[in-house]
Amino acid sequence: MPLWSKEPPKKALPATSTWKLSLKQAILLALKNNLDIQIEAYNPRILNTEVDRALAGASGGLVPFDPLLKASFQFTSLRTPTFVDTGAQFLGIPGSIGEVKPDKTKTIQFSLSLEQRFSTGTTYTLSYTHGYRKTDRVFGLNPSYSSSLSLTLTQPLLKGLGPFINTVEIKIAQNSLSQSQVSFRLKVIQVIQDVISKYWDLVQAYQNLKLKEKSYQVAKELLEIAKLKLKIGTAPSLEVASARAGLASRHADLINGYSQWKNSSDQLLALLLPPEEFRTFREIVEPSDLPGDRKEKIVLDQEILEALKYRLEIQLNQLELQNKKILLAQSEHNLLPSLNLSGTVTLNGLGGELDDSYRFIRPKKFHDFQVALNFTYPLFQRAEKSAYEKALLEKEQTMLKILSTKRDIFLQVRQAYRNLLSSKEAYLARVEASRFAKEKLDGERTRYSVGKSTNHQVLQVEEEYTQARTQEIEAKISIVKAYLALDVATGKLLHRYGIEIRSQRTLRE
Repeated sequence: MPLWSKEPPKKALPATSTWKLSLKQAILLALKNNLDIQIEAYNPRILNTEVDRALAGASGGLVPFDPLLKASFQFTSLRTPTFVDTGAQFLGIPGSIGEVKPDKTKTIQFSLSLEQRFSTGTTYTLSYTHGYRKTDRVFGLNPSYSSSLSLTLTQPLLKGLGPFINTVEIKIAQNSLSQSQVSFRLKVIQVIQDVISKYWDLVQAYQNLKLKEKSYQVAKELLEIAKLKLKIGTAPSLEVASARAGLASRHADLINGYSQWKNSSDQLLALLLPPEEFRTFREIVEPSDLPGDRKEKIVLDQEILEALKYRLEIQLNQLELQNKKILLAQSEHNLLPSLNLSGTVTLNGLGGELDDSYRFIRPKKFHDFQVALNFTYPLFQRAEKSAYEKALLEKEQTMLKILSTKRDIFLQVRQAYRNLLSSKEAYLARVEASRFAKEKLDGERTRYSVGKSTNHQVLQVEEEYTQARTQEIEAKISIVKAYLALDVATGKLLHRYGIEIRSQRTLRE
């Protein structure tokens, strides 16, 4: 039996379960579930810990800004061999008469200190030390209790002086946090752009599928007509064979269209659903929105000005430039020599009882006072000079990057603007082509109904009409994608869809 004698399938496509979804719903699902957004949201939170660390002053090997408490306890037991003279020399006996005995000494020492650095560079250390000593020796105070209370202040006079240089790490950490927040917004924009683009791809695939279904039905009707004509003897068997071939071809097109619809649905769902839910999700998305028309007037110069105002890439580069300027100022400051003024006041106490060691700590009785001026200067300063040169070059490089970013933005806006205009013109041409193809198809059907055309000719003209309608749909989708590209190029995508980012973990539409 020849292939064309087989009957067409009862069902052109398998039964499917669909999920109607609007563009707004798709965006909201992406903001809630998208993995890329969730991953990027961690970066601001991670860098926020770096800000706290910088505020604590826990880097650079310097005394921290947060008060630092230190405590230590030490116990020592010594048994030192000591020669003990029995006094033979005093009796006029030559030589020495005695023995070696252990000299036992036990000491206990406890110390407590508090130190802190201020933004001016000033540091203080307040320390208290208490000691206990007991020995076998008969001379001196035994046992003895000692205590001391001291305060040390250190102030840099050149390198390290002033709030700016002491808060460099804080400023850099805060700018890095701001950069991560901007990067998070850029990631949200990228994901939303992908979602919108995939949604319109889905719309195009779905509408193309509907066209293929109509084309399949037309071919099916022509087959029935051809079979009827063959039965009554007004058409040859070749006409039926031609109709069957046309139906089979359109059935294959329908299957391909169905596959494209499913693929487009999966590509969109991958952006919207959590991984586990996406793995088990079996429904196919049926888009409920159609591409609409935007009536606002687009002025190229105005769009470029808005892009310079809203594009986050410029803000990101500006924050990077701020950090480079801070590092340059820091490296320039580090060319200064180190000159530190320090002073220490210590109050001492000693007694045979514990209370005596406290009682003798008096400012006017037992005290020490010390003032020091320390100067340090590397003679060649090769490390400092190379660090300064590096910071200067990196700052100049970042300034050029800003200019490069602006140039790229100009180019992107212009291209998006031109693509929008050309897409609109192409769409009007495609509408005209569809209209003429429809008129041609209607005429061919009329000729076929009166016997002046063949099944093959009708199918050929109908295929031309389907192709024209497919290109019209593609042109319409190109317009909405051109608007999308323009919104991204001008930095107005979030505003366009009413999306507000209040923090790295809070998104609201």
